[in-house]
Amino acid sequence: MAGGRRLAVREMLRVASPALLLGGALAFIFASTDFAVPDYFASVGEKFSVYPAEVFNAWRRAGLNPENASASYAAGMAVAAPLVALAAGILVLALAFGDRRTGVDAGGGRRPAPLDAGAGRWPLGALGLAIACLLLLVPLGRIVFETGVAGPLATDTWGDRSQAAFGHALERGREDLARSLRTGALAGLLAMAVAPFWAHLLLRLGGGIRARALQVALALPLLAPAVGVGLGSIIVFNRDLFWDLYDSLWLPPLILAGRYLPVAVFLLLERMQRVPREQEEAAALAGSSYLRRLFRYRLGPQLGSWWLAGGLVAVFAIRELDLAVLLPAANHSAAVRYFNALHFARDNFVAAFGLLIALVLFLPVMLAAVLRGLSRSEDPR
Repeated sequence: MAGGRRLAVREMLRVASPALLLGGALAFIFASTDFAVPDYFASVGEKFSVYPAEVFNAWRRAGLNPENASASYAAGMAVAAPLVALAAGILVLALAFGDRRTGVDAGGGRRPAPLDAGAGRWPLGALGLAIACLLLLVPLGRIVFETGVAGPLATDTWGDRSQAAFGHALERGREDLARSLRTGALAGLLAMAVAPFWAHLLLRLGGGIRARALQVALALPLLAPAVGVGLGSIIVFNRDLFWDLYDSLWLPPLILAGRYLPVAVFLLLERMQRVPREQEEAAALAGSSYLRRLFRYRLGPQLGSWWLAGGLVAVFAIRELDLAVLLPAANHSAAVRYFNALHFARDNFVAAFGLLIALVLFLPVMLAAVLRGLSRSEDPR
């Protein structure tokens, strides 16, 4: 109303810039600390190496001797330190330059009206549709096609082969899928139980040096390569004191929840900042307890984001491969079975099982989106 579309777009970008910068930093962290996926590409194409591979090789050269585990782990830590420092620097820059206070919604929590793009709505819509097709629909379509691909001497139809591939995927992989779904659900629930307290603490600290240092410390399991987290977990828990836990179903979700907890905390922190501070202060003056103030007056208006945070942690836990390959209790997962099948070039099974994993990965986020929609429909504003 005050400045037309140009000012509206500038305001939209200003509000979204903290999330954009943090998302870019997390994308860099995930890409730079991954080991298994680049290792596979290097095995089937041009040979290359990535830094997490050097971290893994340093541990392997040192030898994980149980009698001198600290020395072998220190060798890997020394190699991993530059990568962790670089990832921490990127995260700090994203948090510093994307001042989270610019993302505070001054509209009392109301959803903004759709932005009128005028004559540009058709080109922008076509561009968005093209990007979605290129990044999502085309790869999925190719994977669907691969479920029924066969050589020229095949006598059955594509549909028969595709149906058989999905049958084999369900028969051979359903137990691993169930275990991965259970691990993801437990990791998401653990993160949901802890993340609100960390987010509220960071909210009270503001945006100073202490808050930044705490955010980086909280993100250390995410900043370190997953192979380092996995090997460190083996050294810590592979002893008589934790033997029952080491071989139980609780260790993988516990470690994965800790690794991806920063994702949930950063999301809840950004969403909690949209709730007016006066609301919690009034509740404190009225004598409300800390838990009531946190879960009703701070987290209550953003309940859908709480579920979304748990869903994202569940998705990342289900798709985790580097850590699952190393940790014995996490070996029987969908990601490990898929990776092994991929190395043995079982194309039909790989395509069908990959689609099943994609469906499982989408389930937590879809459920979170449904819950967010229900909470919005119940919101009278």
